[in-house]
Amino acid sequence: MTITKTTHLTLNNTVKDVVDHPAFGKGSRFVLALDRGRHNEDMELQFMDSLYIYHRNLNVETMLENINTMIDGFNEGTIQFFDIYTERMKREQIERDKTGLFFFKGKSGAPFAMVNPGGATVYVGSLHEGFPYALELQKKGYNVFVPQYRCLGMGNPASPTKASEDACCALTWIFDHADELEIDTKNYSMWGSSAGGVICQLTSARGIAGFGFPVLPKQCVNIIAYGAIEAYSPVNDVPHYFCIGDIDTIVPLYVVEKNERNIRETGLDTQLEVFHNIGHGFGLGIGTPAEGWFDRAVDFWETHMK
Repeated sequence: MTITKTTHLTLNNTVKDVVDHPAFGKGSRFVLALDRGRHNEDMELQFMDSLYIYHRNLNVETMLENINTMIDGFNEGTIQFFDIYTERMKREQIERDKTGLFFFKGKSGAPFAMVNPGGATVYVGSLHEGFPYALELQKKGYNVFVPQYRCLGMGNPASPTKASEDACCALTWIFDHADELEIDTKNYSMWGSSAGGVICQLTSARGIAGFGFPVLPKQCVNIIAYGAIEAYSPVNDVPHYFCIGDIDTIVPLYVVEKNERNIRETGLDTQLEVFHNIGHGFGLGIGTPAEGWFDRAVDFWETHMK
């Protein structure tokens, strides 16, 4: 089968067909969660859910639909991929080559959201809780960025810091290119699922200056799905929306509850939704007890816009 720039894929296509697809350009290697490097490039897409070992509520038909929607978006120019580090910066730290930024164009002059997927810093689960969120926000007119950050592994103590450093670099890049991208930098939101939620909390509590980047305005809100930091102490933080399942075995409910309480006690607004009989990594939650959380999170963001 000859794959052209406009070719849609099927479940019988392979991982290699995604990586080699000409529509995605330099972003092609980050569409699927291939960070672990343990995939077979000849694996058919009907088995691509096996790449997302820390996620649930996966549907390969929906994942394929999102891939094909992105193919159309890249061809139409409504989705793009950018480098966030210069070539010199990549040479200084070779792992920075495994980063980048997907941009989903909304209405000109609309605020933006930065959506940080999870994956336990073992992989970046963009196809489950990055691109689907971005496509939904794009439909609402918002501009959306989904960063590809470095994954050093769950047991590596440097993982959260390096991932957050990449997110801060991405934010700096966004502000530097705001005029040409026609985005409003006021009232932006940070979204994070699982490990992506840790990125949100680290960058808002410490500020991006804490990661070696120039000071920027903080996000309007953090939207965090099944993610939190143990022993978290917010300093000059922002309002938070949290959601989690009550049988999550990866992020304990009590940690999220403690985070929410600590932030609320500073006087900041918070919202916590707990869904019964659902575990970790439910993404948009369609067809589960968590269905609807995404729209309520958007409402929370919009309530805090100034």
